[in-house]
Amino acid sequence: MSITSTNSIRFRYTPHVEDYVQGMQAQLRRRPLTRMWLAVTAPASMCLLAVIPVLLVQGLPAFSPLYTLPLFVASIPLAVPWLVYFIVLPLRLRDQVIRNERLRCETFGLADERGLILRHRYGEIRMDWTTFAAFFETRQHFMLPRLTDELLYQVIPKRGFESAQAVSAFRELLRRKLGGLRVATWPSSNA
Repeated sequence: MSITSTNSIRFRYTPHVEDYVQGMQAQLRRRPLTRMWLAVTAPASMCLLAVIPVLLVQGLPAFSPLYTLPLFVASIPLAVPWLVYFIVLPLRLRDQVIRNERLRCETFGLADERGLILRHRYGEIRMDWTTFAAFFETRQHFMLPRLTDELLYQVIPKRGFESAQAVSAFRELLRRKLGGLRVATWPSSNA
C-alpha cells in the first residue's frame, strides 16, 4: 500500500522522456517572460496565417517575391518563440534524456514529514522540504521547483502512486510543507 502507518507515502515510477518535456513546458509556462512572449506573438501569428489563405483565394500572386519575401520576413520573429518552445527545447531535452540512462531508470520514492527520498540503481537522493521553493500540479505530474534555481525542479508523475488516496495524501503533505497549492498555468491535455 502507498500509505504506511508511519505517515510516509511511497511511490514508484520509471521516468519517460515525455515526463521531462511536459515538466519543462509546464515550468516555462509559469515564467512571466514566457507567458508574455507567447501571448504577444500568438495573435500576430494567427493573423499572418489568416492572410496567406486570403491571398491564395483572391488569386493574388502569393508566391511572387513581392508578396512572399515580406510575409516570410514578417513571420520569422513571430515563429521563433513557438519554434523554440514547441520544437527546439523539447528536442534538446529528449536527446539529453535518451543519452543519459540515469534519467530513465526505475525510481522508488518516499515522502514524509522530513522530506523526500528518491532511490534508483545509481544511488539515493535525500531532500528536506526546504530544498523546494513551492509546488504546483498538472494533470499528470507534481512539480517541485528548487529553492536555489526554479528552473531546476523535481517531476513526480502521478502514475507512480498506487491509488487516488496516495495522490491526495501526497498533495496534502506538499500543502503542509510547501504552502498552498499552485496549479500550472494554461493547463493542456498533455500537462
